[in-house]
Amino acid sequence: MNLIGTRWRHSAGYTMIAAFHRERRRVARVKVDLSAQFCIYLPSCPDVASPSIAATVYDLSEDGISLLTNTIDSDELHILHPTVSTLEQCFLVTEIPYGNQLLTLKGKAVWYDRNLDKHASVYRVGVRLLDVDQNLRGKIRTLARENSCETTNLPA
Repeated sequence: MNLIGTRWRHSAGYTMIAAFHRERRRVARVKVDLSAQFCIYLPSCPDVASPSIAATVYDLSEDGISLLTNTIDSDELHILHPTVSTLEQCFLVTEIPYGNQLLTLKGKAVWYDRNLDKHASVYRVGVRLLDVDQNLRGKIRTLARENSCETTNLPA
């Protein structure tokens, strides 16, 4: 996390630090609440993946998504930490309902943390999307616009 800090001396004699989160995303995320599933696989073995893992898409943009899930690993595959045997970071393939079909998004977990929101899931996972062409970007924008939990108007 990239924080900007400001120090000042409190009247009681101790130093306080105010921290402000600086947003590093190029495209703003839109809060949604969508059922999804993902699987974990190694780049060197794309045909061998974990079983499907249930998740909820918490927010999304053309560049990334945030997932809520109770599972961050399966057998030797972990969403973020390289496996001991290959030292490769795993990829995630996430499937989200999109009309009558599934929208498939490939990405790499860039962070995960315990979920502190009032949601049943244990973990929140940030995923940077890979191989996003213009067609897929359009579908992501449509998905965000049609499922936004925010009250602001989203561009088409």
